[in-house]
Amino acid sequence: MRFTIDTKVLKEAIDVVSHASTVSNMTPILENILISAQYKKIVLTANNLEMAMEYIVDTGVDIELEGNFTVSAKFLASFI
Repeated sequence: MRFTIDTKVLKEAIDVVSHASTVSNMTPILENILISAQYKKIVLTANNLEMAMEYIVDTGVDIELEGNFTVSAKFLASFI
């Protein structure tokens, strides 16, 4: 997966979906945000088993290679 996106747009998307991530020792995957690079859009998804949030960015995105991965919401928010 490879894409280019404006940092401010990515930061806004991370801030929105990170509200649905949780700190859980039993299921650490719930601490992550799923980032999906699809045909002309980026989809960020977070879930805490009570609610799920999805944020779609379809403007200002250049997708070079499609794919999916998860990354820690805390790490990503602090890094960006």
